[in-house]
Amino acid sequence: MKYLTETKMKKGFVLLYTVIVISIVSVIAAGVFDIVIKEIILSESARESRISFYAADTGVECLFYWDIKHPGFNNTVFATSSNSTPPTSGVVCAGTDIASGWTISNITSSSATTQFELNYPDGSCSSVSVAKSNGSTVIESRGYNVSCGSDSSQKVERGLKVTY
Repeated sequence: MKYLTETKMKKGFVLLYTVIVISIVSVIAAGVFDIVIKEIILSESARESRISFYAADTGVECLFYWDIKHPGFNNTVFATSSNSTPPTSGVVCAGTDIASGWTISNITSSSATTQFELNYPDGSCSSVSVAKSNGSTVIESRGYNVSCGSDSSQKVERGLKVTY
């Protein structure tokens, strides 16, 4: 009889130790899983931010090209004042003729602002504005990881402002 009682007690301790070890391993695994999930979310956020930044940068580079090089045109293709006559076609960026869809606002005798959007094959876009006033230029390009018109909760915006 004494032998059976000691065996049952030993089995009880083994069961208790097993439950404790499984609990500790489970807590550690849950902590590691939580860290992994947060790292995945952080890396996705960084990827979307990079896409938005490059979209904004592409908009700026497009403006530099057409403002400085302006191939096929005598001067910049962007409106500079009420006396300027920007083209209505032939200004292509990322496969889109931006001149056919841009808007010109804030027109005075010495300044004007040209705005347009560029949509890229990866689904990202940039909203670009070039303000010319008395020989100076201010470019504002806002890049998005999704379509410019999207109201997605996953929309990430990055912007660049260049003055020269």
